[in-house]
Amino acid sequence: MGLAPGSIVFADLSQGPQEINATVISAPRRIRIRQHQPGMRSEVIALVGNLNNQGLQIPGQIWLTWPASSESFGRGDQLKALISAGTGSHRRILSPEQLVRKPGHRLLAQFDIWRQSLIDHLWPHDDGWGCALLLGERRLLSPETRTHFKKTGLAHLLAISGLHIGLLLQILTRCGHRCSPHIGRIFRGSALFLVCLQVFMSGADAPAIRAAVSGVFFHLALNAGRNISLRQIWALNLLAWCLMGHAPPHPSATISLAAVMALQMAAVTHFDKPKKSILFSGFLASLGAHAALVWWTPFFSPWSALFTLLMLPVIALTWLTTQWTLLTGSDPTSFHCQMLWNLCIFLLEKIPEIFLKLPGTPLILTTLGPLTWTFLFISSVMLLTRRHQIAQLLLLLASLSTLLQSLPQEGLTLSLLSRGRGQAFLLTDRKDALLFDAGDTSAHDGGTDFIRRQLWKMNLKRLRGLFISHPHLDHQSAVPGLIAAKALDRIYLADSYRSQPQGQSLIHLANKYSVPLKWITDGTRFRIGAFEVFVISAEQPPIGGIQINDMSPLILIRWKETYILTSGDAQSGVLSASLITGPIDHVLIPHHGSPAPNLKSWLTRLQART
Repeated sequence: MGLAPGSIVFADLSQGPQEINATVISAPRRIRIRQHQPGMRSEVIALVGNLNNQGLQIPGQIWLTWPASSESFGRGDQLKALISAGTGSHRRILSPEQLVRKPGHRLLAQFDIWRQSLIDHLWPHDDGWGCALLLGERRLLSPETRTHFKKTGLAHLLAISGLHIGLLLQILTRCGHRCSPHIGRIFRGSALFLVCLQVFMSGADAPAIRAAVSGVFFHLALNAGRNISLRQIWALNLLAWCLMGHAPPHPSATISLAAVMALQMAAVTHFDKPKKSILFSGFLASLGAHAALVWWTPFFSPWSALFTLLMLPVIALTWLTTQWTLLTGSDPTSFHCQMLWNLCIFLLEKIPEIFLKLPGTPLILTTLGPLTWTFLFISSVMLLTRRHQIAQLLLLLASLSTLLQSLPQEGLTLSLLSRGRGQAFLLTDRKDALLFDAGDTSAHDGGTDFIRRQLWKMNLKRLRGLFISHPHLDHQSAVPGLIAAKALDRIYLADSYRSQPQGQSLIHLANKYSVPLKWITDGTRFRIGAFEVFVISAEQPPIGGIQINDMSPLILIRWKETYILTSGDAQSGVLSASLITGPIDHVLIPHHGSPAPNLKSWLTRLQART
């Protein structure tokens, strides 16, 4: 159908600049970027496939990013591009001149191009809000703003969801009821057309289509005065999600389905004194959503339903302002239009900031494990809907899950927690956890939230030790957040670390929060839980002029009969000077695996297994 890509198999492209021909597969989306050069505030990203490099067909797909000032593309369009940056499955085109479009003459491509022209009309006057709420371009909002909405339980307001479709239908229905019968029929008849238009305006991808299906279904059923059965909910939503290739356990489908199920349980429950208020239903939907959400994040906002209710008028005002701006062709820079946009932007940014100051916003759930919390949230829904027997059974299952989690578990786990440019290497045996570096410069918070989420999933409250190799941002950007969150028992540093200004500022922060520091030197040995740590070299000789990368200590960790070696960003001269030999079970290659002289011979000497 071309509406949504199926399962993604990434292509194995060689590194370095290269010219490719490809086909756009997914709806092109805009990304807000930090302003590195004048006039460049956003980029476009899309999944491309049917890759061809100098006549050689390359199986798989890649995510391709290009400047927003380039010619607009849509699904089915062919492109010819010079890829000059990026690695792995994410590649970039740096200038519009390196990209040429070959039109595919498909209806979806025309809608995609039209949608991008609407974005150009709104952005940047709406600061991304109109584009996000009407066109599904959430990534045009700043990362800080999206984080505020997540922590206050309002992230669902930024999605093209059944809520948006329902609002659209309710507005049309209300308008129709206040008009003459003939005009009312026109309003109701235009509802389906406008819903379809909304779907295509927001990209006609899986989330938009399943939102339209859910919104129309609920609207028609509620206007007919019918209660929708749980079986109907399951059947319709699963059908829509499966057709789009995003059925559970896909995160958005799972969370949406859990919220809809909880909401429906309130609708079919018969109370002596009905509690079918919007706030009560919203609270149930929040509990249902978090029953699934705990598999991805430990954050929970108990005030989410109330916050949503308070934000709905602002969301509706922004949505209507966007529609008015587009339908009337108003100049967003005109005085009245810009004044209205300034009001919307002020409310949308300031209200969540106020919510964040309230107690329990957000709560970080204790480390009972995702399964236990799923049982607890579902049991809460059952109790509130007076299904006491089911609630008792779920509470029993939650108790059993907690008991199983508390049983001793052995086994070494090695995890790389950096998703972009950076390094964060975690060792844990289910009791103790050591982290070697903590950086991710692709995340606006330096990777702090991601590291904390991964620890929570492993039922770990704190890190027994954090080893920082050297004071470069891609190795320590998450450290201030971890210190402020009181997630560290101790930080281990080489003496050379304090010689750099970046290192001195972080040491000051650690002292401010009373985080103990331990200074390591050549030959230092100590034990942290079941881990034996041996510092091979921490005071590097000035080989050809010492560089910050070469301040990285070489550290050998032993867990039972398993040996792990970390090397930070130490370069070839330091590696060659070390006398360590193998066999070593696991080696963290220095400098993110970048090619270096003598690296291959060094790895051969270590006889590394992985």
